[in-house]
Amino acid sequence: MRIALFTDGGAGKLGGSDIYVIRLAEALAASGHQIAVVMLNGGSVDTMIRQRCSGFVDRYYTLPSFSSQTLLSALLRGPLRRLRRSLNSDPEQIDQLRLWLREWLLRRWLQRFRPDVGHIHWAGGIAMGVTAAAALHRSGIPVVETLHAAPQPHGPAHLQRQLNQWRHHHHHLVAVSTATRQALRQRYASGAAPAASVLFCGVDMHQLQRAATEQPLALPATLDLICCGHIKPQKGVHILIEAVAQLAQQGIRPTLQLLGDGYLRWQLEQRIAQLGLQQQITFTGFVANPAPWFRRAAICVQCSILSEGLPLTICEAMAIGHCAVIATDVGGISEAIRDGETGLLVPPADAEALAAALARLLRDESLRRRLAMNGHRFACEHLSFQRSVEGYLQRYQQPYSERQQQLSTTASDVVSAISDTIAQ
Repeated sequence: MRIALFTDGGAGKLGGSDIYVIRLAEALAASGHQIAVVMLNGGSVDTMIRQRCSGFVDRYYTLPSFSSQTLLSALLRGPLRRLRRSLNSDPEQIDQLRLWLREWLLRRWLQRFRPDVGHIHWAGGIAMGVTAAAALHRSGIPVVETLHAAPQPHGPAHLQRQLNQWRHHHHHLVAVSTATRQALRQRYASGAAPAASVLFCGVDMHQLQRAATEQPLALPATLDLICCGHIKPQKGVHILIEAVAQLAQQGIRPTLQLLGDGYLRWQLEQRIAQLGLQQQITFTGFVANPAPWFRRAAICVQCSILSEGLPLTICEAMAIGHCAVIATDVGGISEAIRDGETGLLVPPADAEALAAALARLLRDESLRRRLAMNGHRFACEHLSFQRSVEGYLQRYQQPYSERQQQLSTTASDVVSAISDTIAQ
């Protein structure tokens, strides 16, 4: 099959959905399929994904973004000056024009690659989701979409409506957790929601264990706590810092490595200095392979404030089987972290509860080991990457077979019509 995978680049940062797309592309290519990766959002992450995919994808395409300012500047010249004056007073029309241009470019690219199936990996970008869905459906290409994030009630209303409408036409809609599917249903409160199945993304256990044996220079000899992800408000890293400060007041001083980067980092560094925690908390920056940190750390902390699908970092930490996991009870996290069994759950945005959970695990090594062992067992049984690849291949096969049958029928009809004409 010729399969096109679409990703939006995690709003400028390499996110879990992007990493999964890279791994899925590699696995599908190894199975003999022709793979194209389409980046719906440029920037620095585009270069990262392109480099990682270079050894196994047949095509890689970056869709131009056309910011509002760039678009209006282009309209300063030529016969579209009058259109520019009308667009200045109507942002919705500017959005619509940008969508139309991007969809047109994407449809031209689709005509060249001619995929049998288009697979959209949606991580929250409404305009990008609309562009990919519209281009694929209007090109007559079967669509599978995976929701890596729970739909949120924000963004332009007209784009929300368009995305909701397109999803009713997909061949398959997949959620990475039951909570994500439930959030989708809530977004369609005024009408019937499209049917969606649940399929965990999973992790490649063997590949992960090999990656964990690497010895990065920045990896400390001992490590108490680790937190991996974007440094932005909804990830709750500021709550974790306050929790570590509360532990310090109790005489408990664990080390914490923050793996990731983001615009909030400089503010958090100032807060760390105010709290006098510079010797305990370290920013490592973006880490392409966090597996060695998961293997070295005693505790992995995930402290998102807003809903999550099922974070890849949690799945990988559990699969390594060395560190216990503490996570906030949001989105689909509780589907993997069963409180007191495979990890500990705490309420979101609650520094006091997080500090109490951290203190409990730091003082109880046997509990840490039991949670890590149970988490590893859960990951082996339920978070298989190969199972997710097979699940998507099954979802591709149905529309692919139907399309091949239609093409075959059409070809037979054409041959029959030509034969009848010749006979006459």
